[in-house]
Amino acid sequence: MPPLENTKHERFYVYAIRVDGRTLYIGKGTGKRMFTHLAESHNPTLRAKIEEARCVGRKVRARKIATGLTETQAMQLERRAIGKWRSRLVNVSMGSLSPLEHVAMQARSSLSILKSPAMVWAEGSYNGVAAADRVALLERIRNDLHNLAEAA
Repeated sequence: MPPLENTKHERFYVYAIRVDGRTLYIGKGTGKRMFTHLAESHNPTLRAKIEEARCVGRKVRARKIATGLTETQAMQLERRAIGKWRSRLVNVSMGSLSPLEHVAMQARSSLSILKSPAMVWAEGSYNGVAAADRVALLERIRNDLHNLAEAA
């Protein structure tokens, strides 16, 4: 299976937006995302606080916390930083999941709803498929999902 993330593209960063030295927002981005967010934030609370601060001459700054990250690394750091400073931030979410983390979450969810081999044996054959074949397939699926979840 091809990787869901190209780790050679370590172009992401995590940033903080601060007003008068107080961190209000943590985000992740590439390129000029940090500066775009300063100019036209999608977060209405952050946008209002930035506009208010600028109107009264307070300092509004953005600074990178970490650079040279893969998307997964940036998302993980973003979530940790948001979790650490959550009470004083205006972030609307705890950060997002990378594609690999989404797959791992789905794999863990699928593992939790799979039938047990005992249940399959008790049901017997189904649509012409013998219980032994169903149990073997179930175990193969369970192993594949477990390996996928562990890869994240």
